Amino acid sequence: MSGWKDCGENKMSSENSGVRVRVMQAASRLVYRRYWLVIAAAVAVTAFSWWSSRKLDLKLNFVDMLSPDDPAVLAYQGAVKQFGALSFLFVVVDMEDPGRGRAFADDLASRLVEDKDFVPRVFYKAEIDKYLDDALLFLKPEELELLAKTVEDNRDELKRMAADPGLASTLEGVTRVIGGYVARGQIDSVESFDPAMVIGPLREMVRAAKTYAAEGRGDPAALRQTLLSQVMKADRQLPIDPSEPYILSRDKKRMLMLVSSSRPSEDFEWCRAYMEYVEGKISASMKKFPGQPRPLITGNAAVMRDDNRVIRHDMKLTTLVSFSCIMLLFAFSFRNLSSIMMVGVPLAVGILWTMAAGYWVIGHLTPITAIFGAILMGMGIDYAILILSRYTEERHSGRSVKEALDQAMAQSGTGIIAGALATCLAFFSMTRSSFSGGRELGVMAGMGIIIFVIIMTVVLPALLVAWDRSRKSVGPTQKKWDPKFMRLAATAADDGVDVVLVGDSLGMVIQGHPNTLPVTLEQMLYHTAIVSRGLSHAFLVMDIPFQSLPASREEAVRACVRALSESRAQAVKIEGFTPYVLDLVSHLTSHGIPVMGHVGLVPQSVHQLGGFRIQGKTPEAGAKLLEGVQKLQDAGAFSVVLEAVPHELAREITARTAIPTIGIGAGPHCDGQVLVSYDLLGLNETYCPRFVKKYARLAETVKAAMETYAREVRDGLFPETQS
Repeated sequence: MSGWKDCGENKMSSENSGVRVRVMQAASRLVYRRYWLVIAAAVAVTAFSWWSSRKLDLKLNFVDMLSPDDPAVLAYQGAVKQFGALSFLFVVVDMEDPGRGRAFADDLASRLVEDKDFVPRVFYKAEIDKYLDDALLFLKPEELELLAKTVEDNRDELKRMAADPGLASTLEGVTRVIGGYVARGQIDSVESFDPAMVIGPLREMVRAAKTYAAEGRGDPAALRQTLLSQVMKADRQLPIDPSEPYILSRDKKRMLMLVSSSRPSEDFEWCRAYMEYVEGKISASMKKFPGQPRPLITGNAAVMRDDNRVIRHDMKLTTLVSFSCIMLLFAFSFRNLSSIMMVGVPLAVGILWTMAAGYWVIGHLTPITAIFGAILMGMGIDYAILILSRYTEERHSGRSVKEALDQAMAQSGTGIIAGALATCLAFFSMTRSSFSGGRELGVMAGMGIIIFVIIMTVVLPALLVAWDRSRKSVGPTQKKWDPKFMRLAATAADDGVDVVLVGDSLGMVIQGHPNTLPVTLEQMLYHTAIVSRGLSHAFLVMDIPFQSLPASREEAVRACVRALSESRAQAVKIEGFTPYVLDLVSHLTSHGIPVMGHVGLVPQSVHQLGGFRIQGKTPEAGAKLLEGVQKLQDAGAFSVVLEAVPHELAREITARTAIPTIGIGAGPHCDGQVLVSYDLLGLNETYCPRFVKKYARLAETVKAAMETYAREVRDGLFPETQS
C-alpha cells in the first residue's frame, strides 16, 4: 500500500511541477518574441517611477509610526489641531559679556517676531510689570478671599501707609496692623505671632537698600523687586529671578530664548523653511554685534530638519554602498562587463520601482522603511544570479538564445517565484500589526520582493535576449567539440585500461562550464553512446548527472535504465551516500543495474561543500566517509571512487572495505586510479588539479599544427602544385 501512496504523491508533485514549468516557458516565449516591447514598457515605468519617487516624503515623528487609533495619539493630534504647535525652538545665547548678550537677545527677539507666520512670540525674559498687573491671577481662590478680608479689615491703615510711603511709616503701619489683630483676638498675643513673616522680607529690603546705596545707584525699584522675590519663594513661584528678568543659567553665563512656532514640527518642509528663517535672523543680528558667539540651537524643528537630512543621506549611502559591493563581487566573479550590466540595471530599476510603489500605496517613508533598499538588493541579487547563471551556462553548452531562456525560466524561474511568494507572505503578515511602522515595513518589503521577481523574470530575460541578438549570436555561443575525438580517445584507451568512465566532468572540459551541474541526461547519453562505439572490451560506466537525481526516485531509475539501454553503458556512477542515494543504489542493484559509488569531493555538491576542496581532513570527517563507503557496499555498489581525500584515509578505507576503491587525487593506496582524459593528454590549458600528471602536451601539438597549416596556406605551400 505504501508504494501506491508514494507513487500517487510523486505523480501529483510531478504534475504540479509540470504546470509551473509550462507557465514559465510560456512566459519565456512571450518575452523572447516581444523583448523590445518589454524593454520599452520597463523604460516608461522607470521614468514614471523616477518622477513618483522624488515626491516621496520622509516622516520622522514617532507618532506617525504608532497606531492611529491609540488614545494617546488621538489626544496628541487633537491638541495640535486645537492649539497649534506644542514645541519650542531653544536658542542658547552666550553671556560672557552680560550687557552685550542682553542687547543681542533683545535685537534677535525683535527680528524673529517680524514674520508672525513663522514666529508668533519669543520668551526670553520676565516682564515684571505685567506680572504685577496680573498678580491676582497667580493666587488661589482661598488666598484671594483672605487678601480681600485683610484689605477690608485694614483699609484705614493701608490708606495711611500709602499716603506716607517710607520704611519708618511702613514699620509703624505693620505694627498697628498686628496690634489690631491682637486686640480683636485674631492673634492671641504678640509672642504667638511669627516675626519672620514680616522681619524676613524687611531684612532683605534693608540689605538691598544698603547694597544699592553703597553702589551709588539709589534705585527705589530695587526694594520692590526684592520684596517681590521674597513673595515668589512660595510653592507657586515662577522659575525666574525677578531681580534679573532674563532667563539665565545658574552661573549667569547662558541665556535661554524660547522661540515659538506657528505650525507643528512634523512637517519637514515647514521645519526646513522655519529653520532657514530663524538662522537668517540670527545671522542678521550677529552682523550687528560682531564678535558675539553664535547661539546654539536645538528643539523639535532643528532635530527634525537635521534627522531628515541624515536619514536621507544614510538611505542613499547604504543603497549606493550595497549596490557598489554587489557590482564589485560580480566583476570579480564573472569578469564580464555584459554580466555586470545585466545585473546592475535591473537592481537599480527595482529600487526605483519600489520607491514609486511606496509613494502611491503609503505616501511616505519612515526611518524603518527608508533603509530597506539595501536589504531588497540583497534579495534581488539572488534572483538575478539564478536566472543569469543558468542562462549563461545553457548558452555555453551550445543552446540557442530561445532554448537557453526556456531552460533558465523553467529550471530557475519556478524556484524563484515559489521562494518569493513565501517571503512575501511572511512580510505581508506584518500588516496585521498595530504598529504603523511595522505595517509599512511589511507592505514595502512585500511590494519590493514582488517587483524584483517581475523584473528578474521579465525585464532581465528581455535584456539578455536584446544583448545576445545585438551581437548577432542567436545560435550556439561555443563551437561544439567533434564527437569523433571521443571515439578516437575511447579506441586508444580500449587497449590499455580496464574501465572507461564517461563523467559529467565533460561539462567543464568540453562544454566550458565552471562545474558539472548544467550537464543534462541527454548530453550524457549522447557522449556515452559515442564512446561505446569505440570500445571493444573495456568496462563502460556512465555518470548520472545532477539534474536526473533530485527530482524523484522514479526519474533517477529511468535515467539509469536509459544509460544501459540507449548509450550501451554497462554500469552507472552515482555520487554521495545520503539516505536517498543509498535507497536508490539498493533499488537499482536489486533490479540488476550495477552501480559505482563516489565519495569525498563530489562535484555535484560543490556548492554545499564550499568549492573544490579536499574532504575528510578531520578525524570526524574521515570516519563519516568510511561509514559512507561501508553503507554503499551494503547497498550493493560494486566499487567506489575516492576523490580528493587524504592518502592515509584512502588507505584505511581500502583496507576496511571489500569492494574495489578507485582513487583520483587520493594517493597510491587505492585499488585503481582514474584521471580525466583531457587532463592526462594535456588538452586542458586552463585549470588543472595538482595531482594530475600530463602524459602528453596535445594542446601545444594541436596549436602548433594549426599555426603551421595557416602559415603554409598564406605562403602558398599548401596545397602543393600537382605536376
